[in-house]
Amino acid sequence: MNLKYLLPIAALSMGLTMPGCPGQDEMKQQIDSLTAQNNQLKQVVSQVDGQVKAVNTDMVQVKTLLSQVSNTVLAQKQALEQMDAALKSTQEALEALTKKGAKGKKPGK
Repeated sequence: MNLKYLLPIAALSMGLTMPGCPGQDEMKQQIDSLTAQNNQLKQVVSQVDGQVKAVNTDMVQVKTLLSQVSNTVLAQKQALEQMDAALKSTQEALEALTKKGAKGKKPGK
């Protein structure tokens, strides 16, 4: 065999039989760990995103219902004010009739 071919073959066989770099296994473990953490974080983000969307939907409903409740309360307030005004008017009319009736009566009879 020619020496010219023996040296590259020896170098190639040494490279194939040598173990990997000492830090290669640690780096692979770190990469695997980071990949697992990344996947967990993606799941957490997905869950939080779903919760945020649900809260936003609820807030839209709350705003709609709050508007309806506000309109109802305003209508009830106006109705109560009308009732109060009618009651005052009735009381004034009753007082006027009572005073008129008292004036019409003569004392001692």
